[in-house]
Formats: sequence, C-alpha cells, structure tokens
Amino acid sequence: MVLVEKDIQEQLSLSTNRELATFLFLSFRFSQGHKNLQQDLFCYLKMEYPMLEIDNRLSEELRRETTRMALKYLTGRNEGKYHKPIIETPSAERMIVNVVAEEISGLTAVFSTHQNKGKRELIESITRGIIEQDRFMLTERGIRQRQASPPGLSSNPFLSHFRHYVLGQNPTGSLIFDKMFQEAKEVWDSDLEKESRIPHELVKTWEHHHPGQKFFQ
Repeated sequence: MVLVEKDIQEQLSLSTNRELATFLFLSFRFSQGHKNLQQDLFCYLKMEYPMLEIDNRLSEELRRETTRMALKYLTGRNEGKYHKPIIETPSAERMIVNVVAEEISGLTAVFSTHQNKGKRELIESITRGIIEQDRFMLTERGIRQRQASPPGLSSNPFLSHFRHYVLGQNPTGSLIFDKMFQEAKEVWDSDLEKESRIPHELVKTWEHHHPGQKFFQ
C-alpha cells in the first residue's frame, strides 16, 4: 500500500492526538488531583509542542478520546478485562465527562497564556509537586489503601510516583511523560542535597510497605 502525503499527515495527526489524549488522561493520574501540579504538566506539554493550537476540532477529539480512557479506568473495564471499579455510582459517567471538560479547559488556558518558567525551573517544580503528592497520598489521605488500580497502571496501593517513574525510569505509556521523567531524573541527579528533600515520613511509609527494599535505589 502506497501512502500519499495526505494519508501520512492524517496518520501523524491521529497518532499525535492519541498521544495528547493519553497525556491528558495521565496528567490527572500523575498530578493526583493537584491542580497546580497538573497546570505545570500542561506547561511542560506546551514546551514540547510550542506550535500546537488547541482549536475546537482538537478539543472535541481530545474530549472524546480522554473520556473513553477515563471511563475504562474508573469503571473497571479495560480492553475486555475487569477489575474492581474505582467509582460505583450512577453519576460516575457524568462526573468523568465534567472532569475531562475541566482538564481540556485548563489545557487550553495554558496554551493561550505566556509561559514564565524556564525548563529547569518547571522540571524542579513538577518534581517537588510529585514528591509532595506522594507524601500526602501515602501518609495522610491513605486513598491508595482503599483504591484498586487497573491492570496496566499499578496494582501497588503504596506506589510512589517519584520513586517508580523518576528514580526507577519505568515506562508510563506516554512518550511525553517518559521524556519528562527522564529530564526530572537528570535534574534530580545533579542536586547534591537531593535525599534531604524527600519527606522522612514518605520514605518510612514506602519502605514499611515494601519489606527488604530501600526507597533510594
């Protein structure tokens, strides 16, 4: 099969839009509900795609695809497999649709405003945000003790995103996030006082639930 230029452009567009939808979906997971951290993630996306325009057509495509991903994740259906639903209410789908709409609105706002932070400053801010959310989720809120994670993401209720994705460099399912976490690791490795920046309670909680393992690899 010979692809003409139009076919190639359409395939590239579909691939890029799918990657953007994956990023949008994972941005909520990796920010763990923290709006400022999610905004920083959107700013990173803008740095990676400076010429991207979030027009009505793209917004609708992102809304549709991201909603599909979120429904699979939160209702327990994942490519024919089933896991315990995270949300079990009649209004779950409506809530998901509203959350995705808010995310797209936030993404559009970031792309329409001037970016003040430089790349390193932004990466440092994202890293601090991830560490703080790890601390909060593992030691204060405890939500991960009650929440089953879908196949393909995590089955560990005491997963530290910082340790797993920044220190461990495990794949995220998004090329954009993989690159961001790689850059976060490089910035982290250059910090001579890095270990002192991790809350002791986070390290203690994580190691308690991972016998025989150390938080710092």
